[in-house]
Amino acid sequence: MTTRRAMILISALAMLIASSPLFAGPPSTLEELAARPELWPTEVIVKRDAEFHNGASIKAGQVVKVQEVRTTDVILDNGSNYFPLLVEETDLMERLAIMVSSMTPEQIDLTPAALQEQTRLWPLSVTSRIDLSLGDGLDLPAGSEFALKGFNPDGSVVLSTRGSGAVVAMQLIHTDLMTRARERLELPVEQQAPFFIRSLESMLEPAADGSTLAGSDYVVLYEGRDSCPRSSAFAPVLAALHNRTFGEEVDFEVVHLAAIDSREEHQAHLAKTGLAARISKEGQGQDIVTLTGMRGEVLPYVYLLDHEGNVIAGTSPDGEATSPGEILEKLTELLAE
Repeated sequence: MTTRRAMILISALAMLIASSPLFAGPPSTLEELAARPELWPTEVIVKRDAEFHNGASIKAGQVVKVQEVRTTDVILDNGSNYFPLLVEETDLMERLAIMVSSMTPEQIDLTPAALQEQTRLWPLSVTSRIDLSLGDGLDLPAGSEFALKGFNPDGSVVLSTRGSGAVVAMQLIHTDLMTRARERLELPVEQQAPFFIRSLESMLEPAADGSTLAGSDYVVLYEGRDSCPRSSAFAPVLAALHNRTFGEEVDFEVVHLAAIDSREEHQAHLAKTGLAARISKEGQGQDIVTLTGMRGEVLPYVYLLDHEGNVIAGTSPDGEATSPGEILEKLTELLAE
């Protein structure tokens, strides 16, 4: 496909999609493409030989990575040099045309800013497109997988490494986040659960009946133990409400954090109090605390969250604490609405 044919195809797609007021359409000019880095092809083929001041060179037909698309040219990376070429000296626009021709209007229109507001499209993990050196001998090559945590205010992506759990920030275009988000757009609506629910589910032991948190309207995070009289008094009341609303149109699930004592002690506490709760996987209790912002000073720790992960009430130690009993009252009101 020639650059001219690619531009004609992109323009035709833009005109077709522009007929609907709902979609902005693909970029039809280099200026528009420069402003949409999430649509930049990750690599291109150069169409001419080029030599550099350090004596290195590239040959026509060589595949190189795209570093940046500008309004006049494209910055490329051959692994040892960054260098500019005119767009027509690469197959950038041809690749863009092929890429957008396989997308739906919704996928084309999805921007990083819009993605930040649509957690149902967030994947649980992403793959890096660059090498990373995190220090202390931890070097991660391109293609490494990270757990997605969220976004920073500047739009960079917050990730954690598999295994070590080190938290890093990375520019969105250096990951495959947008590609995975576009794939989630194609899923049936019932499979597009919010990121919070899917992330929390991944940190829990499987439910005995195979059920998941996806259908729950609310989640109660709970931590207590038999050695705490308040926990022993509260858990049966929570269990009674849970049993009474199980299977109702509006319901909730309980997650018990196995973060401190042995798992056997946690399971014994649940059995003794009659509380049917999901338990965090080994070593995942702290990850759930990080995900939810759960804190506490006096047992039992209780947090009530909605389906999106928003904290409705909690026994936090910041002067705005709500008692476990008050949290149950609030939950009862919500279930009755």
